[in-house]
Parts: sequence; structure tokens; C-alpha cells
Amino acid sequence: MTSGHGDLTKRRYVLVSVVLLACLGLVAMIIFLSRSWPGEPLEQRIATVNARRALPSEENAATIYDQLARTVTLMGESPDINLTPAALTALIEASKMESCWFPLSPGQKCYMDHARRINPMREWARSLDNAARRDVPDGRIDAAAEKLRCLIRMGSHLRQQPLIVDFVTGTGIEGRAWTLLGEFVMQPDAAEELLAMAEALPWELENYKEVAELTLEVQPLVWRTISAEWTLRQRMENRWRTRGQESNGQRIEEVYLRLLSQRRGARLLLGLRRYHNANDHWPDSLEEIRTLVPEQALIDPYTEQRFMYRREASEFLLYSKGPNRRDDNGQHNEKADDYQIWLPRGMISPPPT
Repeated sequence: MTSGHGDLTKRRYVLVSVVLLACLGLVAMIIFLSRSWPGEPLEQRIATVNARRALPSEENAATIYDQLARTVTLMGESPDINLTPAALTALIEASKMESCWFPLSPGQKCYMDHARRINPMREWARSLDNAARRDVPDGRIDAAAEKLRCLIRMGSHLRQQPLIVDFVTGTGIEGRAWTLLGEFVMQPDAAEELLAMAEALPWELENYKEVAELTLEVQPLVWRTISAEWTLRQRMENRWRTRGQESNGQRIEEVYLRLLSQRRGARLLLGLRRYHNANDHWPDSLEEIRTLVPEQALIDPYTEQRFMYRREASEFLLYSKGPNRRDDNGQHNEKADDYQIWLPRGMISPPPT
């Protein structure tokens, strides 16, 4: 009896200990979620980042973007939105600047400031896209090149900001330029002037690890100033909603690799077009265009191996293996994630083998 009573007592002690630990854990989580980080000068740390990244106004493209965002710069109705001549001139001036820094604000104001900036930039990008599509058929190659450079530089300017949303948005804006360039180059009657313009555009990309370093420092800092303004319930809901999501570093790497695939893919399309112009057919493999493109342009950044290329009768298929690093036959759907650079006309996704 004594032994059985002792075992029961031990079990009770274990049960009580588990309950106490669970309660302590819950209390700790509540304190963690509800604290406003007293004693930690978050706003001062943001001010330090701003001071470290500050640029003279005449060297800061943000000065032009901010001024442009405060004026009416668009004409027409969606989707045929046009930039005013003055706005286009301003964006061209911004594209000549290497650097851009939008000062950060703490708390919710950070994302309100962001929305006032990013929404006009998306519209300008759409307008530049529309205008370039009209320029090329009319033979205005230099004008189209200016607009493509604006898109590329706008993307670079946004990637210099420390928020994930800016990095993703900037990549999408720049991606418009490379998609357009691929379409232009692949036209059967693409003029030599256009091909020369395409060759002059930059196709390599800055190292994303430098971007990640700034973002991994600043994004959590800004987020803490925002969450400090939330109620306990909002913080707990957000923690539950974001559980299991990929890290900031993973997100930056994935978006970066996709953009680098676009840049290199556009360079490959140019080499393929030049080969076709000289031989009146597409090559059987990428090996045949090695002398027409930089060696690095042949490399799929996801795998560090050659891009996937397959000639399809009088056309061809060109793609990256994408995030899963597996050849899914060029398909992109819920089960496959190949990044498609060029598909035969009319083919939404190639048939399975």
C-alpha cells in the first residue's frame, strides 16, 4: 500500500508541476505580447538607421518620388493610364540616380507612409509599361529604352529600402521591364537597334545578402514599434496567423532568385534571337549560343546549373527549375514551380511527359 500511495503522490506532483509550468508559460507569453518594450529606445534606433542611411537631397531619388507623389501625374483611365510629360521627365531624372532612401517612421505611421509612396509608384510602373509597348511598334526605340531603364532603376531604388514589402514590390516593378524586353526581342521583325538596346541594359544583379543584412536588422525593429501600438488580442491573433511562415531571409532569397532568373532569361532570349537571325532556326541546345551571351547568363540561379531549354519543332521552351530545384517539365501550378521564361505560343503550360 505504501508503494502505491507513493506512486500516486509522485503522479500528483508531476501533474501539478506540468500545470504550473503551463501557467508560467502562458503568463510569460502574455507579458511578452503585451509589453511595449519599455526602456528600449526603439524610436531612437530607427532614428539612428535614418541618420546612417541619409543622403543629400540632390543625390536621393526619394526626393523626386516624394515630390511626384504629391502631384497629379496620371492621365486617362485604367488600364490605359499615361504619365504626364513632366512626370515622365521626373522619373527619367530619378533613373539617373544610384541611391534612394525613404526615411523610416516608427509604428503604424511607417506603413501609412509606405502606402502613400508605393501606390503611386505602382501606377507609374504600369504607365511606363503601357508607353513602352506603344513606343517599340512605332520605332521609338530610344524612348522605349528610357522607360525600361526607369522600371529597372525604380525596382533597384525600392530594394534599397529595408522592408520586405518594398523588396517584393520593387522586384515586381523591375520584372515588368524584363518581361517587356523578352517580348520585344522575340518578335520576328525585331530591329537591330532594339537588339543593341537590349544588350546595353544591365542583366546582373546586386548581391541579395547585402539587402538581407539591412532588412533583417530593420524589419523586426519597425515591426516591434508597430506591435507596441496593438492590443493584446491583436498581437496574439497576429502570432497565430503568421506561425509557420517563411523567414524574412528566405523570402528575400526567393524573390531575388526569381528576378535574377528574369534578368538572365532576358539575356538568353536575346542570344537566341541573334542565333535565329543568323541561322533561320532555333538552336538544338544552349551550347550553340555560348559565344553570343555571357557565360553567367546560361546559369539558372536556383540550381547553379544550365537553364532548361528544349526545342519544340519551330519554337522552343526555356525555363528555370524554380524553388524546388526539380525539373517539372516547365510547368507551374499547385504541384510544380518551374519559372517559365519562354513558352511556345498558345501554350499555357507544357503537357506532362
